[in-house]
Amino acid sequence: MKKLLFVVLLFTVRATVFSQDFFASSTKATRWVDSVYKTLNKKQRIAQLMIIRAHSNLGEDHIDGVVKLIKK
Repeated sequence: MKKLLFVVLLFTVRATVFSQDFFASSTKATRWVDSVYKTLNKKQRIAQLMIIRAHSNLGEDHIDGVVKLIKK
């Protein structure tokens, strides 16, 4: 029973440490994204909302089409 308690405690402590590291880096990343986003003009901000699906297994025609969409 003591071994089980120790293992549970060990995983709890480890999970807590990882979650703190994750949130620290996440906060830093969020601040960086916000600082970059604030430098964009309206057109650039709208462009950040665009998503283009690209598949590498659909051939050259598909890739050429994706390139055209990105340039547009």
